[in-house]
Amino acid sequence: MLRKAPGFTLVAVVVLALGIGANTAIFSVVNAVLLRPLPFQDSDRLVQVWHVPPPKSFPGMTRFSVSPANYLDWEKQSQGFENMAIYGYRSYSMTGTGEPESLSAIGVSPEFFHVLRIQPILGRVFLPEENQNGRGKVAVLSQAFWQTHFASDPNIVGRTISLDNLSYTVVGVIPSNSVFSTSSDPKSQPQLWTPLAWTDAERAIRGNHNYLVIARLKPGADLKQARAEMSTISARLEQEYPDDDKGWGATVVSLRDQLVGDVRPALMVLLGAVGFVLLIACANVANLVLVKTLARQKEIAIRTTLGASSVRVARQILSETLLLALTGGALGLVFAHFGVKLIVAFLAQSLPRTTDITVDAWVLAFTLAVSVFTGVIAGLLPAMRASKANLNDSLKQGLGRTDADSGGSRTRSVLVISEVALSLVLLIGAGLMIRTLARLRNVDPGLDPHNVLTMTLALSSTKYDKPVQQIAFTTSFCSVCAACPGWRQRARLILCLWETEARLSRLPSKDIPRCRCQNSRKWRSGWWNLVSWKPCASRCCRGVV
Repeated sequence: MLRKAPGFTLVAVVVLALGIGANTAIFSVVNAVLLRPLPFQDSDRLVQVWHVPPPKSFPGMTRFSVSPANYLDWEKQSQGFENMAIYGYRSYSMTGTGEPESLSAIGVSPEFFHVLRIQPILGRVFLPEENQNGRGKVAVLSQAFWQTHFASDPNIVGRTISLDNLSYTVVGVIPSNSVFSTSSDPKSQPQLWTPLAWTDAERAIRGNHNYLVIARLKPGADLKQARAEMSTISARLEQEYPDDDKGWGATVVSLRDQLVGDVRPALMVLLGAVGFVLLIACANVANLVLVKTLARQKEIAIRTTLGASSVRVARQILSETLLLALTGGALGLVFAHFGVKLIVAFLAQSLPRTTDITVDAWVLAFTLAVSVFTGVIAGLLPAMRASKANLNDSLKQGLGRTDADSGGSRTRSVLVISEVALSLVLLIGAGLMIRTLARLRNVDPGLDPHNVLTMTLALSSTKYDKPVQQIAFTTSFCSVCAACPGWRQRARLILCLWETEARLSRLPSKDIPRCRCQNSRKWRSGWWNLVSWKPCASRCCRGVV
């Protein structure tokens, strides 16, 4: 019967494909971000350990990075963790393979790969002795970096590469699906790992918080126990080192929750919205099927008279709608494939685990289930209406208006009202979101960011190992940039000094050249003028400009 009405079939299939495709695309994101386990063994036992800063010093902040000395005490005194590791983000300038290239890297303790239970595809991971100062010139590469920069050379292990003008020996390659990063931007994924290899002075730093900590809970331990233990250790450290640790606590967060962040509510709202779209598509197709069924009333009445039961009639109509839904589901998978690509392209920097968003077996099972559900929902009402039709009225079809016609009109009216009601819910929700975005867009941030650019200078830590050298380079670089047409000198100078101060803030306070920072108020004032900042009357803004 569907072949005899190609127009009806085409419209129904396309409508269902759009609804099913939208749900499949969004479920692909939900599945990868919220449902699929992390690509690590026993990932439910992986946690992130944070400092809790003093509320008076850091109002509103509940998580803070960790200092080396506090981490070493945590590792020594904690009993609820199977392993604990510390890491920090780094950047290197790689030379010797063509043009110099800035690389994203992570400095890690040797336990890092053991906590995540990552097995290299080539070579090995770091040894404990390679974490000692002077013995940490080794590197582990990511599979993607190995493939793009070394053409998947199987003999890469043992080869030396130049990082910041120092020779590092490649000891291993880890698979891309095991790359760990808290950044949602694919461009910020680490390309290699190196040992932290702290000096004795760096291991003693307690008041400078620049690192992150991950750990694996022991079997049977839970987050509540881990948090209680870390709170006890923090209280003990506060008593032992009041100058640096007074008011500093600790908390433990599931690694999955840490990586997902606050996107869960937004994704669930989006999944609910496309669910409404699917219900609207079901009501639309049900209306079309009902019209088609009413046109076949006389045929159905004749078949019933000849002995067909009402169950058989309903089964035929349901089988037709199921066939439409399954065809729409197949076409919806094609739409979902391109929809997922668009989502990843536009939301890669806002969504975690975007590299895991694919149409996998779970997504296919979801599409099949949604297609069957859609077929049943779209065909149930027409099937019930056809199986309960009055035979006398149906046999009189074409001889004038009958009670069957009025009954079909009432059913169609119910479907239309349902479509309108669901559409209104979506329109009201979309309108509220648009109004919220419009208001956020019109909020005055107090400064004008237009035509203001930012940049980051990754200087070699070996060639520019002293703050004075870093300042001299950035100042010289700013002078060259200031001579470029269309560039404002003050913007370049202030921006470079701002970045320099950010770099210096990571150094121990005794190593910062105070003589060069005496005019910091002056360049800060210039920066605020550059972005047309409007100071408020609060205490933090007084005297800045």
